[in-house]
This record gives sequence, structure tokens and C-alpha cells, in this order.
Amino acid sequence: MKKQNLFLCIAIVVSIVIAVLLIVKVNRDDKRNREAIAQLGRESMLLAPVQHEQLELLDFNLMNIARSEVGDVNGGQFILSDSLEADKTIVIYISAYYCKDCVDFVLGHIGALNEKASCDKVVVMADKYLPRDLHVFARTNGIENDFYLTKDDKLKNKMEKVGMPVVFVVDRNSGDISHVFVPHKEVPEYFAEYIDIVTGYVCD
Repeated sequence: MKKQNLFLCIAIVVSIVIAVLLIVKVNRDDKRNREAIAQLGRESMLLAPVQHEQLELLDFNLMNIARSEVGDVNGGQFILSDSLEADKTIVIYISAYYCKDCVDFVLGHIGALNEKASCDKVVVMADKYLPRDLHVFARTNGIENDFYLTKDDKLKNKMEKVGMPVVFVVDRNSGDISHVFVPHKEVPEYFAEYIDIVTGYVCD
């Protein structure tokens, strides 16, 4: 009788422990799901306005930027994808025609991008700049990222219409464009959050 009571007590204790563990696991999974949903919500908040307002203007889907012709600061010319070291690369597109403060704001975050993704995953595409000016700028600011001069007229014309620097991800293999974002210096916290999102994507 005592043995039966002991076994019963043990069974009850084990059942309680299992129930507690299940509850903890469910709560943990629920928390992870809520965090994942919240993350998707933040990404949608940041990227959706650009997708709807600017993606149609840029018409990225009709351009294979990875296969566009670029030049380097030394005068060489080649196809962008042939020089990209990473499969997914963050591209910062700037133009001398853009607002100078806006360009300075974006380039001022290269350090943060490099810290989270490494400089081989971040490049700058520039238009209307002299190679010498880009070389001096990179050396003066200690920037080791590659700078490329845009040679594709179709791409130049599209990007000029935006009027502000644009950041996006290029898939070297497929040429697909994703994570398009137009940073605004007036809301630096949005760009900081975008950096977290985009570096997590290219480093995944």
C-alpha cells in the first residue's frame, strides 16, 4: 500500500513537472512568435513606404543592377557582379546632384554598416563624381569599402529622379534587389533600425 502511494506521489510530481515545462515552452515559443511578428511589423513600417512610393519610380524589377557596368577609382571598367565579394551586398547609391547633407548623413553611417556586416558586404555606387574626389574622400575618412562609378545611363536616369541617396541589397547571383530604403537625416533612428535589419539579412 505504501509502495502504491509512493508511486502515485511520484507520478503526480512528474506530471506536474512535465506540465510546468510544457507551459514554459509554450510561453517561450509564444514570446518568440510575438517578437518575430513585431520584427516583421518594424520591417514593414520601414520598407513599405519606399516599396510603394519609390519602387515603381525606380522600376528596379526591370533592371539587373548586378550586371550593370561600373568603373573604379583607378579607371578600370567592369560588371558590378564580377567585383562583388559577397553573395548579398549592401549598396549605397549617391550622386553629386543629391543634397550634400543627405549624402554626408548616409556615408557617415558606413562605419556602423561595416561594424555589423564587414566592409566586403558594403559598397558605394556613385554618379557625377570624379574618381580622384572619391579616392581622396575614402582615404581622408578611413573608408576601406569599394567605391564604384555608375556607367549605366538607364540606371543613372532612374536614380536621378529620386533625388536622395538610396540604400538597397543586390544579390550577386540572381541580380534581385531587396531592402530598398531612402534614409532621411531628419529621422536618424529609422536608418539605425534599417541598418540592424539589412545587416542581419546579408549576414544570415
